[in-house]
Amino acid sequence: MSLLTNTSGGGKIIINKKTQDKNPLIIHIRMCGHEYSTEMTCDFEAGKECGVLFLTMKYHRINPEYIEARYGHLSPYKIKVLLFLFNLPDGDKNLHDVNSICQRRGWSLIVCYSFQEAAEYLENLTKAAQHNEQTIMKQYHDYKKKRQGIKNKQDKETEEDDPNKEMYRIAVNFLTSIRSVNTSDAISLINNFGSIRKISNATEEDLCGVSGLGRIKARNIVNFFKQSFLKQYGKIR
Repeated sequence: MSLLTNTSGGGKIIINKKTQDKNPLIIHIRMCGHEYSTEMTCDFEAGKECGVLFLTMKYHRINPEYIEARYGHLSPYKIKVLLFLFNLPDGDKNLHDVNSICQRRGWSLIVCYSFQEAAEYLENLTKAAQHNEQTIMKQYHDYKKKRQGIKNKQDKETEEDDPNKEMYRIAVNFLTSIRSVNTSDAISLINNFGSIRKISNATEEDLCGVSGLGRIKARNIVNFFKQSFLKQYGKIR
């Protein structure tokens, strides 16, 4: 059964009416047509060979077994994609788990940060349906670079207006150079201690009090600041 809802543009996104009927991303599909089906196994079909499962981080955190249980739903498709909406803060571990699942299953993982962005990826996959998997993923990476370029430009303009934000960014980048410290950890450290100097003087016990760090990361941070920072011509003062 197929229910036609929009035929504008080239190609159509086929939507699983049973699982995705109320998905907010559907209202953002504008660049190609879409129709509903009650007979498909995946969530979206972007061309005959590309099956897509949709998952939000919020749902995955509550139901971690859900996506594994749907493994067989992509079996009929040559190109298997998991479209993952990163819609919760401090989700690095969840993203790592989902990435591991995709690697184990042989799926292509596409991470998005809004329903609008998710719809744009579906549109691009559908438009590229006549190409092979390598072409599709190249277009995906090109699109990500384009979006990152826009974001970097916006960040630069913001930093020019507020020098403190540039210093904050530099501090975050510096802290993430420490072994096992990720961006979320760096932000938590800055928010808790207020400066790199105070972080460098903190004890292992002080650092363990920061949410998400733990003993190993705290020890890595302490050891990092105990190092001698040297250059070929002498000690940095």
